[in-house]
Amino acid sequence: MTVRPTDGTSDHHDLAGLGVSEEEERVYRALLREPNLNAQTLAAILDVPAARILERLQALGMVKLGSNNKLVAVDPNIVVERLIELRLDNLQTQLQRTLSARHVVSGLLQDKRKDLPDPLNVGVEPVEGLDRVRELIEELSFYTHGEMLAIQPDIFSAEAIAATRRGDLRCLRRGLSFRTIVRKETLEDEATARYLRELASHGAQIRLAEGRLERVLVFDQITGIVPLDPNSSSRGVLVIRAAGLISGLVTLFDRIWREAMPHPFGLREADEEPPPSEIERQVLSAMARGDKDEMGARTIGISVRTYRSHVAGLIQRLGAESRFQAALRARERGWL
Repeated sequence: MTVRPTDGTSDHHDLAGLGVSEEEERVYRALLREPNLNAQTLAAILDVPAARILERLQALGMVKLGSNNKLVAVDPNIVVERLIELRLDNLQTQLQRTLSARHVVSGLLQDKRKDLPDPLNVGVEPVEGLDRVRELIEELSFYTHGEMLAIQPDIFSAEAIAATRRGDLRCLRRGLSFRTIVRKETLEDEATARYLRELASHGAQIRLAEGRLERVLVFDQITGIVPLDPNSSSRGVLVIRAAGLISGLVTLFDRIWREAMPHPFGLREADEEPPPSEIERQVLSAMARGDKDEMGARTIGISVRTYRSHVAGLIQRLGAESRFQAALRARERGWL
C-alpha cells in the first residue's frame, strides 16, 4: 500500500462551504484513495491530529467502521447530500434564532445613544410605521432589476393589495423574476385568490406551502425585510443588508420553495405559455453563446446567483436536461 506524501497543503478545499475544515477534508480524501488507513498512518502521512479528526468525521457521517473494524470513507454522494442537509438545518436554526430576537429591538432603541454607529453600518436597520414601511418597499421594488422573493403567510387585505399591486405589476412588466410563497389556506380568501391569479397571469411564480411561515421579502439578494413583530405588521420591519443574513434568508426561501406546490392559477397550457421576459432572453442568449455564469451575469447587470436562478428556471420551463438543450429549444420556439 502506498500513499502519496504531502507537504501539508492541499489544492482542494471543496467542502469548506459545508462546514468541513481543510484538515478534515484531507483526511477524508486520503481514506477515499486508500481505504483502511489507521489514525497513526494518517497522522504520519498528513501531519495532522488524525485521531481527533476521525472522531469528527464519524460524527459528520463521512467515515464509518468497515467489516474489519477499520475506518473507511463513506460514498461521496451520500456524504455531500448529508452535509448539505446539515448545513441547511443549521442555517434555518440560525435564521429562526435571529428572527426570534426581533422583539428586543424596541427596548434597544430606547437605550440607543446618538454617538452609537448608524444601524446601517452593521447591516440591520429598524423602520417603524406602516406608511414608512410601504414607502420603503415601493422604493426597493423600483430599484430592483433582477429578482424578488416573497414569503406571505397571511391573506392579502384590500388595503394591502391596493398598496402593493402597482409595484408588483410594474416589476413583472419589467421582466423581473418574481417568486412568491403563500400558505395554502390563503386561497380560501376570495380577494387573495383573485390577486394571486392576477400576479400569475403576468408571469409571477407562486407556490403554496403548508404550516407556519414567516413574512420575508428579498430584493436582488441584496436587501431583505422581515417584520419587527410577526403578529403585528403595523409595528414596522427590520431592513437587512448583512450578506450572511441575506444568504440565510435566500437559503430558507429556496428550501421552502422546493417543498411547496405550484399555484394552480400559475399553470398554463403549452399554447398559452407567455414569451420570455427581456432579462430571460438575455440569459438565453448568454447560454447559447456558452458564456460562463460570471460573464453572463456581468453582461446583463445582475448578480451571479440571480443569473443562475434564471438559468435553472428556463431549463425547467423548457423541459431541458442541460443548458445547451435549453438554448436549442429556445431557438425552436423563436425565443432567440
